[in-house]
Amino acid sequence: MNDNEKQLMGEISIKEYFETKIAGLEKATTIVATNLEKATAIAAAGMEKRLEGMNEFRNQLKDQSLTFVTKTEYLSMIDRASEDIKSLKDQAAELYTRKEHQAYTDKIDADIRVLRESKAELEGKASQTSVNVALIVSIVGIVLAAIGAFRNFMPLSTEKMVIPAPIIQILPIQTPNNNSLTPIITPTTTTTTH
Repeated sequence: MNDNEKQLMGEISIKEYFETKIAGLEKATTIVATNLEKATAIAAAGMEKRLEGMNEFRNQLKDQSLTFVTKTEYLSMIDRASEDIKSLKDQAAELYTRKEHQAYTDKIDADIRVLRESKAELEGKASQTSVNVALIVSIVGIVLAAIGAFRNFMPLSTEKMVIPAPIIQILPIQTPNNNSLTPIITPTTTTTTH
């Protein structure tokens, strides 16, 4: 025991001393318990907030994981891509090289040039043919015109020619059943001389 405690013990009884000590310990224990409860409540509130944040984060991860590709989908996509690559390699083996393509293009250009030239030649021949046909038709027309002119200026015989020309005459007739007039057409002939 220290000097202060010895002095205190001499002035007060041991019972009072221990009661004071026990009361002080109870008061300190009550304060500690109250502070412990407050600290626990504060820690629980903090933990609750932290857990809510973690739950939100967990929900976000869950939503995000729904958008991820599954292993089976990934493997099927890889298989399809491998098949596509293989088919493209097979097609590439069948394609022309740049030199082969250029040679093929040059050959097609030469064929097109030949076709254009033959078309122009055929159009020229068609134009010449139409000129020849027009020339023949005009010569035939001139010959026929000359024959017609020759016939008009030179009579075939010295006799007068008689050409009958039909003339139609309409005569009104009254029928017994009907009092209206019914026309009758009768041909007549006249002679003209040339």
